[in-house]
Amino acid sequence: MTPGRVSRRLSEESTAELAALARRHGFTLNTLVQGVWALTLAGLTGRQDVVFGATVSGRPPEVPGIESMAGLFINTLPVRVRLRHDETVAELLTRLQAEQLELMDHQYLGLSEIQRLAGHGELFDTLAVLENYPWTRRSCGPPGRSTSPTSTAATPPTTR
Repeated sequence: MTPGRVSRRLSEESTAELAALARRHGFTLNTLVQGVWALTLAGLTGRQDVVFGATVSGRPPEVPGIESMAGLFINTLPVRVRLRHDETVAELLTRLQAEQLELMDHQYLGLSEIQRLAGHGELFDTLAVLENYPWTRRSCGPPGRSTSPTSTAATPPTTR
């Protein structure tokens, strides 16, 4: 597969429907995007155990004044998803969210530190990003963009 980038902007209607679906099942829109990406990678690679990168905000609420600090605080972390044949998609997403919540206290670790602790270099070769913030004329991006999220996935998945 040729390396590339796929970016999709959801309509406000689709965003509302997906957010309602996630809310009904008790998981976030980001968990939904990550779960769909994991299922996509599994389908493309034929693997039941996939790893991809995910970008996190890196602004821990425990840091006093973090909301007013300027600068880029994002971090890219590996997300490992082990698919189970006996799980429904809703159960997979609920489990994925619970596993990610358990790791939140460690999101400050840089990718190079995670690679060192894992004992090898490359941990993933795809990245899933959910940009979920309202667009205004003062924010980055061209005029006319909606307030709906964008999901971006970079490829290629491999069959390691």
